[in-house]
Amino acid sequence: MQGTRYGLTPIVFGVTFAACTLGYMFGTTLAARIVMRFGLDRTIGIGVVALAAGGLAMAAVVALDLTHVAWLAGAMMVYLAGLGLAMPQTMAGALTPFPDRAGTASSLMGFTQQSGAAIAAAAVGLYLGQSAWPVAGVVAASGCVAFLIWAFTRRARAER
Repeated sequence: MQGTRYGLTPIVFGVTFAACTLGYMFGTTLAARIVMRFGLDRTIGIGVVALAAGGLAMAAVVALDLTHVAWLAGAMMVYLAGLGLAMPQTMAGALTPFPDRAGTASSLMGFTQQSGAAIAAAAVGLYLGQSAWPVAGVVAASGCVAFLIWAFTRRARAER
């Protein structure tokens, strides 16, 4: 039967990944509690570390052929928790310098995010039926790129 790689029907697989949004909810809740204590940059840093860790964990799950869905869902929850920690703070930090153009800056950010997501989804969709690597690869690469961007731009942010 198609769509049962992890022993789940397509519907149960979708519900399982919908449950992974609890990771995002945890990340945003945690961010709201720690951002005033740690600041935007450190909160984003914690988030991008979780993004990279979750992405690499997902790649490890696929590479090690761990077929129990809990491994995959757990990795995705870590990734989404990182997203919940990093994304709202990143938006706030990006909009702060432009209060008079916040609407335009917000629209540009939204357009960029949605365009990137559409391109990634199209690329993943081409190869998705053949293996789990397209999703794991995109998630791992996205998490690691987010971490690298944050790490390599620390000096520029500190000089502001």
